[in-house]
Amino acid sequence: MKKIVFFIPLLVLTVFTTSCNSQETNKPSNQTGNAVLVENQAETTVHKNVSANEFKQLIANGDVVVVDVRTPNEYAQGHIKGAKLINLYDPNFNAQIAQLDKGATTLVYCRSGRRSASAMRKMKSAGLNTVYNLSGGLGAWMSSGGQVVR
Repeated sequence: MKKIVFFIPLLVLTVFTTSCNSQETNKPSNQTGNAVLVENQAETTVHKNVSANEFKQLIANGDVVVVDVRTPNEYAQGHIKGAKLINLYDPNFNAQIAQLDKGATTLVYCRSGRRSASAMRKMKSAGLNTVYNLSGGLGAWMSSGGQVVR
């Protein structure tokens, strides 16, 4: 009787351990540890703050959409060449960002980086996959030697 009492908990433990291990082996083949490798590039998302130098490099690499989320008056005083104005305070801001190419790399900036950080979150919610925010905004851009146009 003592042997049976000893073997029952051992049997339960063995069954439990085996069932947990079998779940581990049923992981999708694209999963490695805790990171999931996304095979479809369209599903890859990046929403990241970058330095002025990184921002410049992204522009130099080409094929990006640069978005200035400041007011029209701020934009008129000087903006990054080629930047599209989409004022964060405009009541139609969400509708305007919804019109952007969701698969394009979008670079966003403002004066200090705070409004553009908020805009980046809204862009993420709108389904834009790759968005980079200029940390420190246009001030950091100009401090690093970046040029503006009027």
